[in-house]
Amino acid sequence: MAGMRRARKRWRAAVAAVAVAAVLAWLAAPYVASAAFLLDLAALSGRPSAIRRWLPARVAAVTISDLRIPTRGGDIAARLYQPDDPTPRTILLVPGVHAGGVDEPRLDALAQRLAGSGARVVSAPVPDLRAYRLVPAATDTIEDCAQWLAARADLTPSGRIAIFGVSFSGGLAIVAAGRPAIRDRVSAVISMGGHDDLPAVMRYLATGELADGRKRAPHDYPVAVMLRMELPRLVPAAQVAEADRALTMFLDASSAASLAPERAAAMLAAAATAADALPAPARDLVGMAVRREVGALGPRLVPHIEAIGSDPALSPSRSPPPSAPVFLVHGRDDNVIPATQLTALADDLRARGTRVDAIVTSFVSHAEANSDVRLAEALALVRWWKRVWDAVGR
Repeated sequence: MAGMRRARKRWRAAVAAVAVAAVLAWLAAPYVASAAFLLDLAALSGRPSAIRRWLPARVAAVTISDLRIPTRGGDIAARLYQPDDPTPRTILLVPGVHAGGVDEPRLDALAQRLAGSGARVVSAPVPDLRAYRLVPAATDTIEDCAQWLAARADLTPSGRIAIFGVSFSGGLAIVAAGRPAIRDRVSAVISMGGHDDLPAVMRYLATGELADGRKRAPHDYPVAVMLRMELPRLVPAAQVAEADRALTMFLDASSAASLAPERAAAMLAAAATAADALPAPARDLVGMAVRREVGALGPRLVPHIEAIGSDPALSPSRSPPPSAPVFLVHGRDDNVIPATQLTALADDLRARGTRVDAIVTSFVSHAEANSDVRLAEALALVRWWKRVWDAVGR
């Protein structure tokens, strides 16, 4: 009799353990999927994690097709990633200042991973940003793409989309999402490495001084972008075209560096040759950019920062905020757009009533991911992405 009672207790304990395990598994499943997605994202940098095999994610089959999106500046080339078993989520994915189009491998891989999680994804590289121009028309294009996508019932059954902006497109996406034409059609904005105030970012790039007074050497690439935007004010009109050509060669080489190092090296050598052939003062300015002499070039750009970047269409801090929640993620040591911009952006949006969910992490550098993070930081990021994914589905 005593043996039967012990057996019944063991059986009840086993049933309870199975029930608890089932509940925990049910609760953990969304986090497991989020962790798997983020580890897939880390693999884009060539450093996949060994624990990825323990985190199987639901990956939908994806059909890829090219399309054209009408905008006020003309049709732009975009790409649709359509999962065979879609969730209600639709995402407009906008890369930053980079020459690559829809075929750019990292953009393509990110879009495929988002779509593999069940979202319909439209990848839309903005022509002005592809041409290294941070101009108000770029924000207009993001707004037009979002309005077009939200109105497509076949792609956006809910009538609401999320906008995922990378690098400078993160800030521009927030500006676009606050505009009346799409304000009520946006479920969430995700900004990866985005900015709050463009002139503040440019001051950091030109001086190496952060908003809190600390110094950090800025990346040379966005300083060259600043120079390209300001060439007409810095060199005689007769020199602008050739200076722009040499500078664009350098920027193209920088864009290609992580994907085709050998080709990028040859392009960089050609840019240096073109810069040396320019007359002064174009030769001096473009030469500084090509030689990556940020400390010498930056001070020459400081007097022109407001002229380059002060338009409200280029900065969330100077534009009406979105009503949708904004999710911010930023690299701790970002030297393109410093992480102090995340703090400023989060504070600014919250003060004006926007819900903000922000995280600073070593998981990203600027617009690229890696898997070399501590466990606690990784878990925080997984929880953050789970909240993103839930908001995108609303």
